[in-house]
Amino acid sequence: MDDLIKFLRTVLDEDARTYATLLHRAADLPPGVHPAQLSADVEAKRTIVTAAEDAFDDSATTQGGVLACHEATLRRLAAAYDSDERYRQEWRP
Repeated sequence: MDDLIKFLRTVLDEDARTYATLLHRAADLPPGVHPAQLSADVEAKRTIVTAAEDAFDDSATTQGGVLACHEATLRRLAAAYDSDERYRQEWRP
């Protein structure tokens, strides 16, 4: 799970940098694409990753079903990046 969490943090940081660049070129974006919304999406995903990581760190007091739910969530988040060369097939949901 550590590698999956590290991967997600890396690609989310990359997305955040890309979206920050887009904020400066908002006029060039297609209609309906809002850079602020993209940035909020990255922050929401970071929150999910942190919550899952905390659950795994505290696994001694966490129910197995909760951990399975967090793992499934992380795998689904990572699946959006399945074309990235760093993505591992073992992370597929």
